[in-house]
Amino acid sequence: MHENLNAKNLNELSERELRQSIRRLQAEVTNFRKQNNHSNAIDVEVEICYLQRELELRSRFSSRERNRNTGNKEPQIQFETEV
Repeated sequence: MHENLNAKNLNELSERELRQSIRRLQAEVTNFRKQNNHSNAIDVEVEICYLQRELELRSRFSSRERNRNTGNKEPQIQFETEV
């Protein structure tokens, strides 16, 4: 059985470790499905969703930080017409 991750444990994991955990949990889901243990499979799938969301947020906010740190001061919107 897997161990549930709390917020502290989640923050300590690298992106690589998160991906490895997701793959490991997906294998557990497959095994639960083969054993017709659907309630445990659903619990693990929920855990996978949390891990995937953490990866999504990290990638979204890390790209914002990279854009912010580049020093690009170009305007986000350019108007085609002149007044």
